[in-house]
Formats: sequence, structure tokens, C-alpha cells
Amino acid sequence: MDKEKGEKLIAELLHNPPKFAKQGKANTLLQEYFKGFDIETLRPLLQSADKYVQSAAIFVVSELGKDAAPLIEDVIPLLNSDNTRIKYDALESILVCTLTDNVEKFVHVIGAMEDENEVIRCRAMELIANANYNQMQTAIKVFSRSPDNNSQLNVQGLALLLGNEIATPEKVIQMLKSEHLVARQYGAILAKKMFRRFPDLIKTALEIEDSDIQTFARHAIEDAEI
Repeated sequence: MDKEKGEKLIAELLHNPPKFAKQGKANTLLQEYFKGFDIETLRPLLQSADKYVQSAAIFVVSELGKDAAPLIEDVIPLLNSDNTRIKYDALESILVCTLTDNVEKFVHVIGAMEDENEVIRCRAMELIANANYNQMQTAIKVFSRSPDNNSQLNVQGLALLLGNEIATPEKVIQMLKSEHLVARQYGAILAKKMFRRFPDLIKTALEIEDSDIQTFARHAIEDAEI
């Protein structure tokens, strides 16, 4: 590992962030971390106020996966960015960084289902569909502490995803037609998970007058056809 090369790339990034981005050097920087460059050097980059610097840093984190888990506290605030790409990479980073460590932080992925950005809401749903047992079970414990309606809807939806409660086709359809967005979202996630046994559920999701649910259902069908 050439420490000097990594430091030089970071210096270039900080000196002229737009040029660094235009030249696609974030991937070059990533290779240095794969070679063993200290991930702690990413922390001040994630905390930067410059969107180009943030973008380069969170791209690297998202590619490093669980190896970047120690940085999760600096990743979570990026979910508040007004840059969709930054938020998207932050969301994916949080999912991977909570697979075995920081599991309670997975709730931030679930919270993103209520984000103002449709792209982020739909991506959060897709990531939740791929979450592991510990992530969902820990999230149930966290949401169970709050009496508000959305927290309880999260508890119910996660319990159905885990199989703690039986998800019948009738129950999924009822959720898809709910007046509550979170219930509809879990209904769509369940429809995707149950696609092989009950393919008509995802078709029902496509007919719901909710662009989030329709987009998610379309992606689910496309994934199933690959």
C-alpha cells in the first residue's frame, strides 16, 4: 500500500473537488483503500461541507461495504443531504455497515421510506426487502419503544417479513390498499418477497394509485424476469 498516493489523491480532491469529480478519480482513491489505506482518512471528507468531497467519500464508503462500518456515525447525517446521489450511497452504506455491527442503526434505512425524495423512498424499500434477520429483529425492538402510529406499522410490517406473523395474500392486499403509506410500502415489499408463490400480488401493487408502490412493483417484476 502506497500511503503517499492516497494522501496525494485526497489533497487533489480538497484542492479542486469539481475537477476531481470530472476526472472520475473517486474510483482511483477507492483502489487505495482496497490496498489498505487508513479508512479514518475518510472521516473528515464525510464531514466536509463541500458536496463534491462528500460525494467522493460516500462513494468510497459504499464500495468498501462492511469494512467501513466504523464510519457509520459520519455516514448517517448524509441522509439529510439535498443531493440524491449522496443520499442514495449513504443509504446503501448504512445497510451494509449494519449487517453485523451497529445493527440498531439499520432503523435509518427504514426511516428513509418516509424521505421527501421518491428515489430514496423506493430504494429504502428495496434494501429492506434484502435485510437480514438481525437487522429486522433489532429494528422491531427499537420501534416497539415508540407508541406512535408509524412505529407500530413498522413493527407489524417487519414482523410479517420475518415470519413472526403469517402474511396471507389477503393481509398483503389489505396493506396495499391501506390509507397509511408505511403499510402500503410493507405490503409492496411482502408482495415482492412472496412473488414466486403468489405472483398476482405484485400485479395488485401495480394497480395501486401510489407512484412509490407502482415504481417498486415495476422494479420487482423486472428483477424477477432477469
